[in-house]
Order: sequence, then C-alpha cells, then structure tokens
Amino acid sequence: DKEIARMKVYYETHKEKLSAYGKEYYKRNRETELHRFKAYREKNLGRDLERKKLWYARNRDKILAYAKAYDLKNRDKRNAYQRERRRRMKEAAKGATAEVAASTAEPSMKIEPVQHPESADDHELTRRMKQASLAPQLKLSFLLNPTE
Repeated sequence: DKEIARMKVYYETHKEKLSAYGKEYYKRNRETELHRFKAYREKNLGRDLERKKLWYARNRDKILAYAKAYDLKNRDKRNAYQRERRRRMKEAAKGATAEVAASTAEPSMKIEPVQHPESADDHELTRRMKQASLAPQLKLSFLLNPTE
C-alpha cells in the first residue's frame, strides 16, 4: 500500500517527463512497431478469425439480444438508416436498368437519368446521418452463421 502511494506521488511529480518520454519513444519506434504489429496480424489472421467465430458461437444469443435492445432503444436511427439504405438500393437498381437500356438503345435514343427535386434534401439527410453516426460500423455478418 505504501509502495503504491509512493509510485503515485512519483508519477504525479514526473508526469510531464514520463509523458514526453512515451511520446518520444513512440516517434522513434513508430515504423518498427507498426511493421511488427502488421506482421503479427498477417501471421495470425486465420487463428484470430477462428477464435472470433468460436466466441460468437458461444455468445450469439447475448449479441443478438443486445442488438435487438439497441435497435429498440434507437428506433429513430434504425428507421432512418433503413430508409436511406432502401433509397440507395432503389437508386442503384434504377441506375443499373438505365445503363442496360442505354447500352442496348441506339446512340440517338439514349435515356438521360431524371433528377428529382427532392434529391438535394436526400443528400442533405445522408450527410446529416453520416455526421450523427457516432459508433463505427462493424462488419461481422460472417459470424451470423458460423460453419463448424
């Protein structure tokens, strides 16, 4: 207990020096540490993936319950996300059909895409939604149906 108190006092009195040393060490060794980290990740990628799949298989019910509770709690965000996703998919489908029609038609009969007046509002909504999303999105869909 006295040792911990002594260490706390030492840290408080030398906080700036220790912080500067840590920053200097990071600057000096950033490239080598980053290379070591990337090499480790590359080497153990398969093992990490298997470990994550096993963890997900054990905790699947908890994770899905948490996701459901989060969606219920943040219903407005979820609904806005779904509306935006459907709109993007619809636009992508329209763009694909227009491209197919344009490629099959004669050059003089090309179809020009129609710009709707509310598209500016949609872009503004999209921009605001991106700003509002605080948490980074995780792509864990491969874990939903783990193969064993």
